[in-house]
Amino acid sequence: MNLTVRAPLLLAGLMAAVAWLAGCSGLMAEKQIRERIFSIRASILAKRAEGIVEFGTPDWRFDGPDGKSYDRAAYLARTARLFAGIEIESLDTHIDSCRMRDARAEIMLTQTMVRIETDAAGVRARWKVRYREKQEWVETRTRGWLVTSVMVFHPEREKLPLP
Repeated sequence: MNLTVRAPLLLAGLMAAVAWLAGCSGLMAEKQIRERIFSIRASILAKRAEGIVEFGTPDWRFDGPDGKSYDRAAYLARTARLFAGIEIESLDTHIDSCRMRDARAEIMLTQTMVRIETDAAGVRARWKVRYREKQEWVETRTRGWLVTSVMVFHPEREKLPLP
């Protein structure tokens, strides 16, 4: 086989290797994002608000179903108040979609939490709360994939009997 015949074959092989590596890179990125989402889930179950924003960018933002936006500090204060009034029984997290585009990713997930809430009067109620969430992620050079924003859509709430 002469060089003129081998060059296109070598180029095709090189292009296939680059495509394969790019695919692996995308899989590794998605794997890291998934691992971090489940680390965030563990922080929610432990009622550790700081762990929820651990993989957030410095300008991390949370948009609630009420249309209000919170920066990191306001979110931590809001979440501390929420955690003080609930007991979490379970949290199911399902990643519905993961759209990767260059150094950005859009994640859609559904979370279902069973919790007991205690209101200001001390009345306890058990709820199943299901909500959809959109997360925007960005790849950074030093910390890997980080969340830039979280948007929670209006939750579905179903009252359950107390145990």
